[in-house]
Amino acid sequence: MFVCVGGMRSSASSVTAAVTAAVTAAGGRNVVFGLRSMSSLAPHIQRTVLPNGVKVVSQKEGPGWSSIAAHTRVCTRYEQGKHIGASLIAEMHGLQANEHQSFEEVQTILDEVGGDVLTQRTREGLVHSINCMAVDIPKVVNVLGNSVVSPKFTEAEVSENIETLKFMRMEQGNNPKPLVMEQLHNASFSPGPLSQLSLPHADDIKHLTAEHVNEFYRACLQPHWITVGAVGVDHDELCRLVEDKFGHLQPTDSSILNLNQAHFKSGTDHVVVEQAPIHPAINMPLAHIGMAMESVATGKDQYVYFVLQALLGGGSSFSAGGPGKGLHSRLYQNCLNRWSWVESALATNMSMQDTGMFVLEASIMPEQAHNGYGMLLWQLLNCVQEIPDHEVERARNQLKNFYLTGLESAAVYADNLARLYDRDFFPNTEEECAFIDNVTSEDINNAAFELLKGPISVASYTNLSDLPAAEDVMNGSQNALQNAGLTQ
Repeated sequence: MFVCVGGMRSSASSVTAAVTAAVTAAGGRNVVFGLRSMSSLAPHIQRTVLPNGVKVVSQKEGPGWSSIAAHTRVCTRYEQGKHIGASLIAEMHGLQANEHQSFEEVQTILDEVGGDVLTQRTREGLVHSINCMAVDIPKVVNVLGNSVVSPKFTEAEVSENIETLKFMRMEQGNNPKPLVMEQLHNASFSPGPLSQLSLPHADDIKHLTAEHVNEFYRACLQPHWITVGAVGVDHDELCRLVEDKFGHLQPTDSSILNLNQAHFKSGTDHVVVEQAPIHPAINMPLAHIGMAMESVATGKDQYVYFVLQALLGGGSSFSAGGPGKGLHSRLYQNCLNRWSWVESALATNMSMQDTGMFVLEASIMPEQAHNGYGMLLWQLLNCVQEIPDHEVERARNQLKNFYLTGLESAAVYADNLARLYDRDFFPNTEEECAFIDNVTSEDINNAAFELLKGPISVASYTNLSDLPAAEDVMNGSQNALQNAGLTQ
């Protein structure tokens, strides 16, 4: 149930409560999660595969209300040709009109149950989720099922969303950090399924129609690609309701989808603008840079890279949430606290179906942009050296704290149940914490070494045109390893 949300940052999934201590800091006692202890988590998670392949996973106990999430693989990694942008339209459509209910009818039911609604897309899936009281589960599954199985896309809606996309792209120019991550995906996986932009350029999808969106959506709606996760719901009742709404689905023609494997490679994607973006908090122009290396796909090995992420950590010199977040991390101590020209530095690991990507990114004063890549490389190089036990312990504890804090939200927990069951890697919470605890200093050394000796991609969004290319950064990495006597 582990989903990376980047450098100890929270994503659209809300965090509703904080755990009081990390697992190992509890003196060997069970850490209370929700209404019960961690040691009793595993037996309460039930899983079922319906006859047509739809998967159902649930936990009966909850925080007093229920949360249901339906995960499908309507996402950018399968888009190609005339269907580029279709998953974005599906995400923006959310829980609106479907073939059985009008927009007004859907909204009336959601108003009656008083539930929180979220539609969220990643490069590998689309989640529709609803929070509600347990008594309203039948109504909610009915709306959720109709919305997921038979959404009603119209030409007017598609045209309106393309216009909205233009505004969203314009807003990204004022906050280029997400753009740099997009550029790194393009540099690292192009051409390939993970190189598609999450927010495509409006001109690239101006010919997208409701028919194209519907074709793509149907192709992605394979029964074995659908997983329903829930918290605070009786499993047998949930299976009955899900089978009623999803049980009739049969495999569809998927020939229009890009089903290729993703392969990481070295690449460069520098975007040069006339004027460096102005940071609103400090009212100064900044250069936004990033570098990516290949980590690992979803599985046991991913935890080493997540602990490395926690060790490097990072943050921003301006924090609206108060002090104390990540101040002991290496990027904070060795970059933000050392050089005044660094506004933010952050480490992020993403583990996906067939590969992974470890990212180091920074926002710095434009005149120091050329030094930024060396600064980030040096921090990762230091992780190949011996790491004090207390640093490793702090990183493990912070990672577990962040993970368990997220799971205090029933919506996040249901979402994670669905995502991980979809990926066929399903450790329970106690097992995941054990995976984290088993990460050693040597494991981190080896992971950092593998990152540095492999292909590296670079990206930037700034007003500079002569920043180093990927080949230059890779040469610097290899030279640094040789000079440190760290070649194998």
